[in-house]
Amino acid sequence: MLVYVVVTSFLLMLYVGIMLLYRYWFIKLQLFTLNTAIIPATDFTIIIPARNEEANIGKCLQSILTQDYPGNLFEIIVIDDFSTDATAYIIQQLQSLHSNLKLIKLADILSDKPLNSYKKKAIETAIKQATNQWIITTDADCFAPVTWLAMYNNYIKQNDVVFVGAPVVFTNNGSVLQAFQCIDFMAFQGVTAAAVSAGFHAMCNGANLPYKKVVFFEVDGYKDVDNIASGDDMFLMNKIQQKYPKNIG
Repeated sequence: MLVYVVVTSFLLMLYVGIMLLYRYWFIKLQLFTLNTAIIPATDFTIIIPARNEEANIGKCLQSILTQDYPGNLFEIIVIDDFSTDATAYIIQQLQSLHSNLKLIKLADILSDKPLNSYKKKAIETAIKQATNQWIITTDADCFAPVTWLAMYNNYIKQNDVVFVGAPVVFTNNGSVLQAFQCIDFMAFQGVTAAAVSAGFHAMCNGANLPYKKVVFFEVDGYKDVDNIASGDDMFLMNKIQQKYPKNIG
């Protein structure tokens, strides 16, 4: 019984110590704000893998197409991952209005051989067709604030970075389950931010992930991890961090 109490007390103290350390790092983190005096100059390719996202893809694309950022400095590539709904049709309707919106259908370029990670293949395929220097991956059910690209342009111009572990906010539809999911997600985001402040990256999220295109190829992209279904964000972050430990934001 005594051993149990001692071990439990030790683990509790260790946990509290780690949480206090993360809190310290989080408080040290400086809030980054938009400087409107910085001229837009960074070009971006936003990559969105989508599968059966007819309920979300239109809102997602509109939030990006209406950015407070020059349209000639960004393109959007949506990769239709074998959708069976109206996802592709919605994208094609928007394409007629926006020349910087592109659609790639995985069904047109992949063989019938099954893959463990269609998402990694989708992103890799889009990057090979990207024309701009910076890649940003996001999800089809995400919506970007109007200053999204302007903020990245600011950050990139003011920091020597090749990769940015950016935050994602979980929205609550009013349900109790969603409320708990929001709390859980906020905790993960807090740990991520604290780790960035401390100078190491513990986590990142592929729903808001910018990195240089040339660096993706320098680290061989998803090579050696492309057989794993998940990890399109974390595995890539680890590979880039090993090569550029001082250039991660």
